Amino acid sequence: DGQARAAAEKALNNFTQASDIAEKCQFVFNNSSNPFALLVSSTALTKIVSEETNSMTIEQRLALRNYIFQFLYSNAKIPPFVLQSFTKLISRITKLGWMGTVDGHYVFRNVVEEMKKFLQGDSAQGVVGIKIVTEIVSEMTVPECFRMSSRFRKVCNSFRDECLLDIYNIAITALKGAAGKLDSGSSSSEAVRVFILQLLALIHSCLNYDFIGCSIDESLDEYATVAVPGSWRDCFLDLDNVRVFFNLYHRLPADMGAKVFSSLVQMTSVRRSLFDGEERKRFLQCLLLGVQSVLESPQSLMDRQTYHEFCCLLVRLKSNYQLSELIQCDNYGATIQLVAKFTVSSLESWQFSNNSIHYLLSLWQRLVSSMHYIPSSSNHMLDELAPEITKAYIMSRVDSVMAVLRDGLEDPLEDFESVKQQLTMIAPIAQCQYESTVQLLINLFDSAAQQYQTAMQTNSAGDIQLQEGRLTWLVHLITGAICSRSSSSQDDNLARIDADLCYRVFQLMQVADARLQAGHGNDKLGLAFLGFFEEFKKVCMNDNDRMVRSSALYVRLDELMGISNDTLVLEMLVQRIVTNLKYWSHQVIVDKTVSLLQQLAIGFTSGRKLAKLESVKVLLENHTTQGFLFLDSSKGPQSAEGVFFADMRLRTKFYSALTRLLFNRQTGTEECFETFMAPMKAVMDQIGTAFSSWNSGSPSDEVKRIFIALCRDLRGVVQALSNNTTYLLFFNLMYPTYFPIFQRAMELWCNDPSVTSPLLKLVEDMVTNEAQRLLFPISSAGGILLVREACAVMALYGRGVMGMADVPDDQLYPLKLKGIAVCFKILQHILSGRYVNFGVFRLYGDEVLDNSITIFLKLAATIPHANVTEYTKLFKAFYQLLPCLTEDHMEFLSTIDPDVLVYIFRSVVVGLTGVDVAGVTHSCSTLDHIISFVFKKLSKTTGAPHQVPLLRVL
Repeated sequence: DGQARAAAEKALNNFTQASDIAEKCQFVFNNSSNPFALLVSSTALTKIVSEETNSMTIEQRLALRNYIFQFLYSNAKIPPFVLQSFTKLISRITKLGWMGTVDGHYVFRNVVEEMKKFLQGDSAQGVVGIKIVTEIVSEMTVPECFRMSSRFRKVCNSFRDECLLDIYNIAITALKGAAGKLDSGSSSSEAVRVFILQLLALIHSCLNYDFIGCSIDESLDEYATVAVPGSWRDCFLDLDNVRVFFNLYHRLPADMGAKVFSSLVQMTSVRRSLFDGEERKRFLQCLLLGVQSVLESPQSLMDRQTYHEFCCLLVRLKSNYQLSELIQCDNYGATIQLVAKFTVSSLESWQFSNNSIHYLLSLWQRLVSSMHYIPSSSNHMLDELAPEITKAYIMSRVDSVMAVLRDGLEDPLEDFESVKQQLTMIAPIAQCQYESTVQLLINLFDSAAQQYQTAMQTNSAGDIQLQEGRLTWLVHLITGAICSRSSSSQDDNLARIDADLCYRVFQLMQVADARLQAGHGNDKLGLAFLGFFEEFKKVCMNDNDRMVRSSALYVRLDELMGISNDTLVLEMLVQRIVTNLKYWSHQVIVDKTVSLLQQLAIGFTSGRKLAKLESVKVLLENHTTQGFLFLDSSKGPQSAEGVFFADMRLRTKFYSALTRLLFNRQTGTEECFETFMAPMKAVMDQIGTAFSSWNSGSPSDEVKRIFIALCRDLRGVVQALSNNTTYLLFFNLMYPTYFPIFQRAMELWCNDPSVTSPLLKLVEDMVTNEAQRLLFPISSAGGILLVREACAVMALYGRGVMGMADVPDDQLYPLKLKGIAVCFKILQHILSGRYVNFGVFRLYGDEVLDNSITIFLKLAATIPHANVTEYTKLFKAFYQLLPCLTEDHMEFLSTIDPDVLVYIFRSVVVGLTGVDVAGVTHSCSTLDHIISFVFKKLSKTTGAPHQVPLLRVL
């Protein structure tokens, strides 16, 4: 019932906002057993104690914390979701009150004593106590609720030094005791398992603590180091503390193994400097014995999460220890063979946990890459084992196509970036016995190509799909094999082998293009070709023209198919780009194709070589919607509004690349630019005619779509203008004929973000003085005119936003804040560009700049600081603008609305006390400019200081 729900929400809102909320919540705790009432009350209290403005004294916080401790001790069997809320409340109070004292005592630091009290109770109370401490340990590393990063680090470090080691030791001791109870076979073994599970979570939180104020990037977790203090050394020298985890793995159910290995992963990552040489060897030996025992009894690894964590453990072993150290361990030979067998088995059973294969490949990549740094006499066994891994990976990828088609499994080829990442890791492994690897690829490729030809002749759809999948994988594998070696390699024999592989890919490309033009393209194969060209360009088409390796490769390609140099490959690549843009509507393929074109255009040598090609000349003369499907704004995936097209974002990159190629031609630049811009001029004329024919209402959605596409096209052109000469060509073409359509569009659609976002970003790019490109001739007023036009567009947008009705919270950023952030950046570029003398505006009474600044400062003052700090782009744009405003425009700022000035001062305080380094830096600069201005005013003021407007506000 909607009415009942609304009434309940209103009642809860009144309850949580009451001034005596603490007393009411405590009354609920004493008199209610309803779990949802307890949840609402504890959540409300957490919100209250987290607010900086709450009026609770230290004594009240301490009394509340002690009451919650006692409540949980007496009600240890409350539902888990309620317990989680209570533990959050206790941890938040503890963190915020950590530096607080009563009668000179730090009263919130008795965490260890409270933990021991719970552990002395029954099993349920012990579990609750462990959960509380686990939440406290996790909470201490979260900077939430601290305005100043220095205060947060002080609390975090104090907790680390005073409590964390004691908590860890208690948890390890309790874990050993609980492990002994598992052996006893008591009837309470289930309760013991629950207790062990919570202890493992606590130990993991302790080892995952942010010891040195350098949070680990989870996307790079195989590189992490646990920087425990030196006082923890004895904990890790006691090898029983390591063995207990491997013993638990063999005794606990399979689904609990993941918790065991997650703690072992952290223990393995302990910083190397904690041990001396002999201690490190014993510690590593203990870890390898444990890994060997797991691989000899891998039954529990059938659990996916346990399997995944074990793979993480393997890669951490190599990332934290050198291959030479591993070889010195007594059981290295047996263990590395078991790891190789485990890897081969995992690759063959890829569908079990495909995401974990990343860690296994990373392990072998690191092992093989380390071979060059150890004596050749060392028996590392990698020369024999690595080819087995390579073969298993190749065969598993090729065979996966049949399994995907037959069983409907998730296709690994769908994740193109993951495939590229795996190829990067398998490539160094494939260099071991490279010739045999290449021969395997050639045999598989020739077989699949022959079957593909047969399937096309018989028109067998199933066989065609199967062979295209296999060939797709083989193209990816060839890409990885060829590009794994440096372009400076001088082995002509290997270069000729690579040419044989490239020849096969080029031949397949011709067949695939014929099918694509007939309407039977394969998107995964198309992506594989793009990946091949991207990597081939890096290795064999160097911008520095040092073709050491490439020379032998091109000799062989010339023998096979007449490709004798990289210019012919570039010609083939351009044809590939044009074909993709003509016939593909697949978003990812078009995106990567345009990105590849942009990379080639940006490259110094490749850009100049491309510009000389006849096919590029044709492309520059024919870049309209008739030639390329993705440029047609009337087609493609629509958004909910029906007027915004995802493909339109590619237009900017496309026209940026074309413009760079245009100016790389170096001959007839002005005439070529006029020809190149002719289609856009026709579109602008069409839009101008449409605008002039509507005196009321708004133009059609079709005109809107065309205008959005135009803004994105022009933005691409502007981004490619790298010097004063090229920018003047563009400016002279646009001004004064076409600038009015931007103002007219903003008048019509100022509240439509699908229009305002590309338009404002276009204006931002136009006023950005990159490489001093906006230094107009001394006889030109171009800089002043450009600023006037930009400010006029911004003012129209600002007035439109100020006239907006209430915006829903979930639409606040796209409808309002995003555009304001872009306008902040426009103002920042104008004020810091150094290409306009702003005194000219005030000299001639032109208030367009002052009006724009005033409008957007007033808009800024309506945005709560919580929203400014929440949205990163808005935060960055606003705090970059403040120093630019206060450096040269304090005289003007001192005359604006005092409320706006107060907002600026408060923003400086927020920036100074925040955790963002850039925000602190910009706030310091802003404060310096303000104080310098005030000092100068005071030194020149003969009357009372309050006569200065700014000083009155202060």
